[in-house]
Amino acid sequence: MTIHYGTGFDTPEALFTIRPDAARGLHLDALNATLARAEAITTLLATACADLEEGYAIDQATLADTVWCLTGLIEQARAIARHVETGEGA
Repeated sequence: MTIHYGTGFDTPEALFTIRPDAARGLHLDALNATLARAEAITTLLATACADLEEGYAIDQATLADTVWCLTGLIEQARAIARHVETGEGA
Protein backbone atom coordinates (compact mmCIF):
# COMPACT_ATOMS: atom_id res chain seq x y z
CA MET A 1 0.00 0.00 0.00
CA THR A 2 1.32 3.42 -0.91
CA ILE A 3 0.25 6.51 0.99
CA HIS A 4 0.37 9.74 -0.96
CA TYR A 5 0.82 12.92 1.06
CA GLY A 6 0.30 15.37 -1.77
CA THR A 7 2.63 16.92 -4.27
CA GLY A 8 4.28 19.51 -2.02
CA PHE A 9 6.37 19.38 1.08
CA ASP A 10 3.51 20.16 3.43
CA THR A 11 3.94 17.17 5.74
CA PRO A 12 6.86 15.77 7.73
CA GLU A 13 6.65 12.60 5.68
CA ALA A 14 7.18 14.50 2.44
CA LEU A 15 10.38 16.04 3.81
CA PHE A 16 11.70 12.99 5.67
CA THR A 17 15.06 11.92 4.30
CA ILE A 18 17.88 9.78 5.59
CA ARG A 19 21.38 11.17 5.36
CA PRO A 20 23.49 8.95 3.10
CA ASP A 21 26.46 9.21 5.50
CA ALA A 22 24.50 7.81 8.46
CA ALA A 23 26.25 4.85 10.07
CA ARG A 24 24.42 1.54 9.75
CA GLY A 25 23.86 1.18 13.51
CA LEU A 26 22.01 4.49 13.64
CA HIS A 27 19.24 3.03 11.50
CA LEU A 28 18.36 0.60 14.26
CA ASP A 29 18.25 3.39 16.85
CA ALA A 30 16.06 5.53 14.59
CA LEU A 31 13.75 2.61 13.84
CA ASN A 32 13.41 1.75 17.54
CA ALA A 33 12.59 5.39 18.36
CA THR A 34 9.98 5.52 15.59
CA LEU A 35 8.39 2.28 16.75
CA ALA A 36 8.37 3.46 20.39
CA ARG A 37 6.49 6.59 19.31
CA ALA A 38 4.02 4.50 17.32
CA GLU A 39 3.53 2.21 20.31
CA ALA A 40 2.82 5.20 22.56
CA ILE A 41 0.17 6.47 20.16
CA THR A 42 -1.37 3.00 19.91
CA THR A 43 -1.54 2.86 23.72
CA LEU A 44 -3.21 6.28 23.76
CA LEU A 45 -5.80 5.13 21.25
CA ALA A 46 -6.43 1.86 23.09
CA THR A 47 -6.93 3.71 26.38
CA ALA A 48 -9.10 6.44 24.90
CA CYS A 49 -11.31 3.93 23.10
CA ALA A 50 -11.47 1.24 25.79
CA ASP A 51 -14.87 2.11 27.24
CA LEU A 52 -17.35 0.87 24.68
CA GLU A 53 -20.35 1.89 26.79
CA GLU A 54 -19.30 5.51 27.33
CA GLY A 55 -17.68 6.05 23.93
CA TYR A 56 -14.38 7.68 23.10
CA ALA A 57 -12.54 9.65 25.77
CA ILE A 58 -11.12 11.99 23.10
CA ASP A 59 -12.87 14.09 20.52
CA GLN A 60 -13.04 13.17 16.85
CA ALA A 61 -10.45 15.76 15.76
CA THR A 62 -7.90 14.42 18.25
CA LEU A 63 -8.66 10.88 17.16
CA ALA A 64 -8.10 11.83 13.53
CA ASP A 65 -4.83 13.60 14.42
CA THR A 66 -3.50 10.56 16.29
CA VAL A 67 -4.33 8.26 13.39
CA TRP A 68 -2.61 10.69 10.98
CA CYS A 69 0.45 10.78 13.26
CA LEU A 70 0.54 6.98 13.47
CA THR A 71 0.34 6.74 9.68
CA GLY A 72 3.31 9.10 9.40
CA LEU A 73 5.36 7.08 11.88
CA ILE A 74 4.65 3.89 9.96
CA GLU A 75 5.84 5.60 6.78
CA GLN A 76 9.01 6.75 8.56
CA ALA A 77 9.69 3.18 9.73
CA ARG A 78 9.21 1.94 6.18
CA ALA A 79 11.61 4.59 4.88
CA ILE A 80 14.25 3.53 7.39
CA ALA A 81 13.80 -0.12 6.44
CA ARG A 82 13.95 0.78 2.74
CA HIS A 83 17.21 2.68 3.31
CA VAL A 84 18.75 -0.28 5.15
CA GLU A 85 17.67 -2.63 2.36
CA THR A 86 18.54 -0.52 -0.69
CA GLY A 87 20.81 2.24 0.60
CA GLU A 88 18.48 4.82 -0.96
CA GLY A 89 17.02 7.77 0.90
CA ALA A 90 13.38 8.06 1.77
